[in-house]
Parts: sequence; structure tokens; C-alpha cells
Amino acid sequence: AAVNAFPLIATRGDSHAIAAVAERFGHAEKVVRSAALYALAKIADRGNGAAISVVVAGLEDADPLVRVTAVRVFVHIAEKNDAVAIAAVVNLLEDTIPKIRCAALRTLSQIATKGDADVIAAVLTCLEDPRARDEAANTLVQIVEKGDTGAIAAVEMFLEHPHAEVRIMAIYTLG
Repeated sequence: AAVNAFPLIATRGDSHAIAAVAERFGHAEKVVRSAALYALAKIADRGNGAAISVVVAGLEDADPLVRVTAVRVFVHIAEKNDAVAIAAVVNLLEDTIPKIRCAALRTLSQIATKGDADVIAAVLTCLEDPRARDEAANTLVQIVEKGDTGAIAAVEMFLEHPHAEVRIMAIYTLG
């Protein structure tokens, strides 16, 4: 696809190239939309509003390939603690596809600020998800500040969970 050429010929931050790639995101083919997202990750500066808007649209795409690509690309485009990006990624924690939930958790571990109580609460709910549990625990280790009594109390509640795997992840997170 021609969209793959943009990162080879455009310089980072080129607004004309970003607009051209963003336009390709409207393509009917999921592969082209996904390629447009990857191209944006290579040519858009971190925090670029136009690129973020396209990636947010990608997070809401009907196709799982596009959603997982969008969540992975956010790491390269969103600034740390970008409220719009974080809210959009948190919504993916309820996606029906485990791969997307896990990708969302990995992205949150990189774009959320340590100690963000709302993100911590959202990630805690994923400890009960057998397919995202490990990633949730790893994310908590990245975003919870040492000594955060609220987070510690929330994780301690999982020490009494009926499933051993959840208790193990709670111990790992506290460790």
C-alpha cells in the first residue's frame, strides 16, 4: 500500500504527510487502515492532535486488527498522562478480544502516570480476567507508587479471591 511509503519519504512532524496518512484511515480495507496507523506512529510527533484523533478512531474501529494496531500505536503518539488517550485505552479493557485487552494494559503501563487512581481501579478489575491477569499484574507494578495505601488495600482484597491464580497475581503485585 502507498501508505507504507510515507514514513520513508516524510520527515517527522510533517503536517501534510500526517494529513495524507490520516485520510487513508478512511479506507474500506482494514489492512490499509492498520498501515495508516503504523505510518502515523513513525511520522507524527508525540502529542500531535490530528494523529491522536485518528488513533482514537482506530480504537473504536469494528475490526479487531485495527483496534489492536491503534492501541499499540498510542505508545508512540500519546504523551505521558494524556487524558484523552488514557480514557480511550481504558475503554478497551472491556473489549471482547483478550489480545486487545492485554495490548491496552501494556499501553496503559507506558502512558499512565504512576499513582493515577482511576487507571489503577480500571486495571484492578482485569485481575479477575484469566486471559489478561498476568498483564494486569505487570501493569499494576508499573503504575502503582510504592506505599500507595489505597492501591495496596485494593490489591489485598484479591488475596481472598476464590481463584488461586488471582491470589497469586495479587501476591506478585504486592511483592
